[in-house]
Amino acid sequence: MVGFIADYESGEIKLQEDELTAAAFYSKDNLPEIPRKLSIARRLIDWWMENN
Repeated sequence: MVGFIADYESGEIKLQEDELTAAAFYSKDNLPEIPRKLSIARRLIDWWMENN
């Protein structure tokens, strides 16, 4: 598993359906249920929350 951080410039999300089933943009106050602490997704979310 690899995780990345990127800056969003503009445009619509174009989902690669063979890779992901869903994608969306969220604010800090409107996050969906987040993964458990041991996951890379949670580490990326925690980093984003602390740095933005």
